[in-house]
Amino acid sequence: MILQVVVVRDFALALVWVLLGSFSGAAANALHLQQVAYEGDTVTLSSSGNSTQALLSVTWSVFSNQTWIATFHSGKINTDRFFLFKGRLTLNASSGDLTIRNVTQADAVDYSVEIVDAKKRTVERVVTLMVKKHLRKPSIRTLFSVNSDGSCWVGLHCLSVDLDGNLSWTLEPPLGTAYFDLDAKVLLANVRNITLFTCTSSRNKEEASDSISVACVTASGRWPRLRISLCVLAGIVGGGVLMAVLLKRLRGSKTGSANIVAHQHYHYPPPNHQQDEGGGEGRGAEKEDKG
Repeated sequence: MILQVVVVRDFALALVWVLLGSFSGAAANALHLQQVAYEGDTVTLSSSGNSTQALLSVTWSVFSNQTWIATFHSGKINTDRFFLFKGRLTLNASSGDLTIRNVTQADAVDYSVEIVDAKKRTVERVVTLMVKKHLRKPSIRTLFSVNSDGSCWVGLHCLSVDLDGNLSWTLEPPLGTAYFDLDAKVLLANVRNITLFTCTSSRNKEEASDSISVACVTASGRWPRLRISLCVLAGIVGGGVLMAVLLKRLRGSKTGSANIVAHQHYHYPPPNHQQDEGGGEGRGAEKEDKG
């Protein structure tokens, strides 16, 4: 949703600029200047006026005087003439310079200024503003780390979204074995102790950097921890097996006791019952003999 709003806003601003610029081109006879600004910064557009003479009027506009954005007329300054610049402009009535705050990409257009001094002389200038992005912070990604004879071979990749930035590496402490590719994007180094790797992206006077600390854990250093881990794991597994065996035995003993009780109850008649039946048969036999 946020991306859609930004796209619609930028499209609307571009459409406004196109509609305003369709009336006419920049002033053909004016002196052209060029200035560079960065997004979010403040830039002052120079009018190139003669500061020794008092100014009667100053008029800043876009697209060859078709849209006034800041004026100094009759001793009054007005910098809220155009909604796209409202609250972001400051006009110097002495020099005629125009300051733009919080510069955006939409501000990268041609600005025309007309100055009239106390001697009624008119000076016209066209300033083309170029808006660039500040260098963004690069990011370091670990490609691999391999143990080798008490040291580690480490591969790092420095990623930068600014294609025109120059990349470079700094290692603290410095290492005797380190290799870079042609663009300094990929670094291969042999590490024995903790090392701080810093990748810097530079352009003109701007710099942005990212750092990562790498520690080499050798096989001898890992074995005690691995042995402890294996012991703990073996203890957990052994405890689980022992518990399962005990539960199985307990269940078996309970089942056996129940079967014995049931077997005694249903398959062996009580002794008294057998004697009664035996006695009965004897008495019957005696009666038959008597008869």
